[in-house]
Amino acid sequence: MAITAVTARHVDQLRSDLDVLAAHTTRQLTTAWASEWDTLVYDIAAAAADLERLRGDRWPTRMQVAQHERTQQALAAAHRALDRLTGTTRDHADTAAVAAAVAVVAAQGRLIVSQLPPDAQSTWRPTPPDPDEQAAAQQDTKRRLRRYLAPLAAAAGEALRRRFTRGAHTGGPAGGAARQVVDDAERAFNAGLTRALAVTQTELADAARTAAMLTQLANADVLAGWEWRSRRDRTTCGSCWAQDGSVYPLDQPGPWDHPNGRCIRLPVVKTWRELGFDIPETFTPPPDAQSVFWAMPRELQLQVMGPGRLAGLESGDIAWADLSRLRTNPGWRDSWTLTPLRDLLPD
Repeated sequence: MAITAVTARHVDQLRSDLDVLAAHTTRQLTTAWASEWDTLVYDIAAAAADLERLRGDRWPTRMQVAQHERTQQALAAAHRALDRLTGTTRDHADTAAVAAAVAVVAAQGRLIVSQLPPDAQSTWRPTPPDPDEQAAAQQDTKRRLRRYLAPLAAAAGEALRRRFTRGAHTGGPAGGAARQVVDDAERAFNAGLTRALAVTQTELADAARTAAMLTQLANADVLAGWEWRSRRDRTTCGSCWAQDGSVYPLDQPGPWDHPNGRCIRLPVVKTWRELGFDIPETFTPPPDAQSVFWAMPRELQLQVMGPGRLAGLESGDIAWADLSRLRTNPGWRDSWTLTPLRDLLPD
């Protein structure tokens, strides 16, 4: 394999492109959620104020809340807004996933060329992925988005209803209970946004990885496999640091990191001799993940690993590979996640 400094720069550029796309989609969804809440908050605040006036020394009972017309109207309006937001999320996520796939397919050629012998770099041309396979992958992404987003409106709506039913503590200043309920309702509403962003980011990343796999399979004649490449910064979890650099066959999907993961699959070119070039591979490979980690300031190492894991790594009580373990997720794909410290250093 011939991962070079130029390859690393192309990886950074691809990450930047995907970050811009994810940030744009996040702004779109956040704006949509804020707009809907700005419309809803007046009805929710009015309903909460009505309930507070009814309460006397206590917040109204569950039955009283269920029979309170203004509250039920506000909750119905919130559910309609959440239904609209679910559709908005699907639309934006679909668009972002397609754009991510396009960016990744284009980047594969640059990543491969950067690893080829100099004489081959100007003449080699990547083979595009099969259009039918690309279309099928996009449909798979659409189906997953619909399945994972389908419960969003009901879950957030139920959380809103519970805020009204539970009410607030008595004994505060006039209007305090109503304000508390409204604040709780806003948090419940925005929990839907948090879920929407997590689903969107995770599926965008997986769509990009699938596009990379299809392109790499189309160019299998020059590739030896793919390498797991993490972000290698303070926001990268210990599991992804541990997986970084591991190499897999081209037909194996991945990297299957955790939800909201940002790892990519890097194509690994065959040795120059395997490609028919009887010349030495004269290049200086970039540092591996462990070298990058141990070169970080200690405060950043602590942010990534925490004191227990870091001490265990330094002493040798914890092996680098032990930081990551496979987790089975019913209803979703398997994923590699950080091993709990209690399992790394049992009593």
